[in-house]
Amino acid sequence: MSDGRFVSTLSQPPYIPSGKLVDSVMPSLNEKHTDFKLTFEIAIIEHLGLNLYSEVHSAISELLANAYDAEATEVNIEIPVGIQLGLEGQKIVISDNGHGMTYQECRDNFLKIGRNRRRQSRRSRNGSRIVIGKKGIGKLAGFGIANQVRVCTVANYKETEFLLNLQAIQRAEPKKFSDESSQEGLVTTDEYEADITREYKPNLLKVEQEVEEKQGTIVTLEKIRPLDAIDLKEFINLLARKFAIFGGDFVVNLIETGSGHKTRIEKFDVPTQFRFPKENWGKEEIHTPTMGKQEVEYWIGFTKATIKEDSVRGISVIANGKSVQDPFDFKLSGGTEGQFGLQYMTGEVKAHWLDEHSVDVIASDRASVRWSDPDASKLLLWGRQKVKDSLKDWVKSRAEETVKEITDEAPDIKKEIDSYQGEAREELKRVIERVVSNIAHVGPTRTREVVVSIVNSYRHDHIRIVLNKIIAGKGGIDMFAEALRQWDLIDAVLTFQELSVKLSAIRTLHILVLGKATEVRSKSGDLSLHEHLAAHPWLIDPMFTGMEHERNIDKFILERYNLNAAQGNEGKRFDFILTYSSEKVRIVEIKSAKDPIDVRGMTNLTYYHQRIKKAEGKQNKPRSVKTLLVYNGNATGDADGMLDSLNDEYEVYTWDDLFARNSTIYKEQLKRVREKNPDDPRIKNLWDVMRLRLEGVSDSLGSAESN
Repeated sequence: MSDGRFVSTLSQPPYIPSGKLVDSVMPSLNEKHTDFKLTFEIAIIEHLGLNLYSEVHSAISELLANAYDAEATEVNIEIPVGIQLGLEGQKIVISDNGHGMTYQECRDNFLKIGRNRRRQSRRSRNGSRIVIGKKGIGKLAGFGIANQVRVCTVANYKETEFLLNLQAIQRAEPKKFSDESSQEGLVTTDEYEADITREYKPNLLKVEQEVEEKQGTIVTLEKIRPLDAIDLKEFINLLARKFAIFGGDFVVNLIETGSGHKTRIEKFDVPTQFRFPKENWGKEEIHTPTMGKQEVEYWIGFTKATIKEDSVRGISVIANGKSVQDPFDFKLSGGTEGQFGLQYMTGEVKAHWLDEHSVDVIASDRASVRWSDPDASKLLLWGRQKVKDSLKDWVKSRAEETVKEITDEAPDIKKEIDSYQGEAREELKRVIERVVSNIAHVGPTRTREVVVSIVNSYRHDHIRIVLNKIIAGKGGIDMFAEALRQWDLIDAVLTFQELSVKLSAIRTLHILVLGKATEVRSKSGDLSLHEHLAAHPWLIDPMFTGMEHERNIDKFILERYNLNAAQGNEGKRFDFILTYSSEKVRIVEIKSAKDPIDVRGMTNLTYYHQRIKKAEGKQNKPRSVKTLLVYNGNATGDADGMLDSLNDEYEVYTWDDLFARNSTIYKEQLKRVREKNPDDPRIKNLWDVMRLRLEGVSDSLGSAESN
């Protein structure tokens, strides 16, 4: 392995000053080598370059595939990390120690779009690898994220370098095919094709100049377009998901521009709580209509917590070392046992024969398979069933593990279970495992409450008999209905306990509003509205998934969006920001229950909204932004008109509105619990207790008799 520049991006070829037109650089080489040209249709560049590889990891993965096919043993990716891409002078550099290209290979192979290299051989030059590349369009991938691509390649100690510029390609003149050119072999009978076929001559900078290095290639992406900052962990996961070839004789390193910090990219792996099979890869055969028996390898794993990253969640399909299907669930439909486990699922499937099909079933960007193909559809059906089976195994394994964790952490529960002898103890364990498996989607606190309820109620003969018969699959409709009533009772107890805590928070909110509480803690140290909502964010909206509060807006935007502060507005702070999902962001601004909102408060409200909305607009996938204002219903005269002018991107509530909404939600939850079994005297007694607690809080709840 060479220690030169082709395995280190620290030494780079000379660069053309950005102020010069690329068409005017080194005209002597281009004049001498008039055959060094790219003939293309502009739609191909746009659709197979600009549009197909618009994400950084997708573009780089194609260049990695080229390096692999060139029999490189080491590749370095130098890339800016943690800062917005598209800044002046930024570059992404991919260098490898593969066999490189001669001038003739650059001209005849690299510059030929759509060249299927597998027609010559399915193996690499020295026969050591099965090639990944097939369609001859990966060379355009760089234009998905950059406006200029520089190629410096060495083969047998001779270096060739050239520059491709997207702007120059797009303004290349259409090539006209004359009778004379037809005699030279350039024949067309389609007038429209003649109009759109173009000819571009890359800037030829070096032609087989002798150098000290034996071989290697450096591809430099210059004039990067504005893109989100690279998150190192996510980027590595995305690349690792694209290949199954990392490690061994193909080492890929990511080098952070500036710091020089190097991270080796390994094969995709993620810690799992349960894995099927437990080690290595499972192997099975499927029968296809046209290709006969074909082998499929797989592993499917489930993490302990839900998987947040799209690049990790789901099962990818790999053919000949490269992903051909982004992670998915094999189009699993509803009604599957343990379907909520998809949030925890990851894995890989190898089906090399997909890449050897006589009909091309793989999309050009290798991100999806044409599953309607008869052979591919067999793999889809196999995968769907494998996911179903794995979900069932996960439900059972997770239930057993959950019970073990609960009993380890709660000696009293273990002691209660152990107090049963022989078959009775085994029956109780089976009941717990079955119930836990059916509520595995809820949190650990809730699961523990259910298990405690089961253990404590299991001594009651009528509950134990019903539950055991349900587990054993015995008993008729009446027995099943009785079991549901018993479980409704347990659920009612737990729900009433949870609502009791919520009622306390709602009552405190009511007291704060009636007492004209301040927005922030007063000098006297009284509880503020802000503190109470921060402790109970569900009072703002029960659907929130994350919250930040009391943040300096400039620091927030710099950290979240990597955008600079606005001049003259330093120090402004919004109250809350609630992030619902990858599609929605919600900002909440609260005001005192005592004082009216004024112009300054309204100005801050719209300022926060516009800053966040503008920052989101600069993202690749901007989320919708909505702002909620909560105030006492009074506004100063000059602020009143500003309130009236707010558009539908704003929601306005008074404190009384917020209190009434929470009271209504609370009342509806109580009604649903009671309506499950309204004639059960035990549930009625629980309802009566909660009704007494409701009295005197607010007339908006209505009387218990009306429910």
